[in-house]
This record gives sequence, structure tokens and C-alpha cells, in this order.
Amino acid sequence: MKKFTAFICTVLLCAAIVYADSFSSNRFQLMSRIYTEKAEKAYENGQYDLSIEYTKKAEEYAEQSRAYIQKMLERADADKQIRTAMNLIARARAVKADESSPDIFTAGLNATEQAKEIYTQEDYIASSAKAKEAQDILRQLNLEENPKQPVIAQGDEITFPKYYVVRPWLSDKDCLWNISERPYVYADPWQWKKLYDANKSMFPDPDNPNLIIKDMILEIPPLANEKREGTFDPTKEYASIQR
Repeated sequence: MKKFTAFICTVLLCAAIVYADSFSSNRFQLMSRIYTEKAEKAYENGQYDLSIEYTKKAEEYAEQSRAYIQKMLERADADKQIRTAMNLIARARAVKADESSPDIFTAGLNATEQAKEIYTQEDYIASSAKAKEAQDILRQLNLEENPKQPVIAQGDEITFPKYYVVRPWLSDKDCLWNISERPYVYADPWQWKKLYDANKSMFPDPDNPNLIIKDMILEIPPLANEKREGTFDPTKEYASIQR
């Protein structure tokens, strides 16, 4: 009976680990794998009580991994919603809506700042909700981009995008290395760390620069003194950074 119980627990645990690995490796998942391997070896050696003990430990870590992944998903959503609100604020300022409708603009700005403050307290669900509230307020300003507005040059000045929305790996091969190589970003893949340092606080796992997910909004800090504003629009044509 102990032999059968240990085997079933190990099988169930392996299924849980596969689920966790679909998002990202983390320290809890690593420990779960270690104890799963220990449980399997103990089982093979006929140490069934020890196998059950290791399996229970592995299950505990697997549960912690699931909680961690959920927290990181919530964080990624809050990051997306805050970035969207910030982009709306930048757009409002660009069309001087902060002057023409100061009450609405200030309400949206304050809600965004509240969302950022809640974010620092790691209440990501509440932060996301507050950021969405800010978006709803700011959209009352009827902020629509003028398709005829130049995004490349203003007189002799060249303008580059300030934000970039991450697209799927399968279709666009988006990663920090490839994004940095884009001509309107840095035209240099080796500048990926500049993107990482500017945005890692918003990453699902701040210690993992490889973990960027679809719809994350990355801020592109200037490489030198180039002017950057707005969000990258794939339908528009941008100049290339000169190196």
C-alpha cells in the first residue's frame, strides 16, 4: 500500500511540475524537482516511507511554486495596466489635454499614482484595478492619435518611440536582444542590458531577463540624447539610430 501511495503521489507531483514549467523556473520549482528525484530514488531502492516523506516535501514546494507563478502573472498584468495608463498620460500631455481638461487629467494622473503606490505594496490585483480605473478616466479625454502627425521628424529633430509593446516570440521573435537590435530602438543587440535595467522592476521575475511576455510594455531609455515619445506603432515608419 505504501509503495502504491508513493508512486501515485510522485506521478501527481510530476504533473504539477509540468504545469509550473510552462511559465518559468523558480526556486520553489527547483526544490520540488530535487525532492521529486529523491522520492523516485527512494522508491526504486524500496525505501517507501522515505519516498513518501520526500514526496510530501516536493508537493509543498510545488504548491509554493504555483502560488509564486500566480503572483507573477498578477504582477505582469498590473505592470501592463500601469504602463497603459502612463502612455495615456503622455498622450494627453502631447495634445495639451492637461490644459484643456485639467480636472479629468488630474483625476487620471492621481489614480495612476495610486496604482503605482499599491504596486509597491505587492497588491497587484488592486494595483491593476486602480490602473484600469485611471485608464477609464483618461479615455474621457478622447485621446486619439492623429495618423497624419509625423513621428519621425519635427524640423531637423528625429523622434524615436519611447515605449515598446512586447509581441509573441513565435511571430516576432521578441526578446531583449532582438528588440535592442531594432533600428528604432538601439540598432545594437548588445544594448539589451540597458532595456533590462530600465524595466526589470516590472518583470514577472526581476532576476530573469529572459522572461518577457506578450503585451508587456517596455520603456526605451535614450541611448544618447535622442528624443523619444509615444509607443512604437508597427504601421508607422521610423528613422534608424545612427551608430
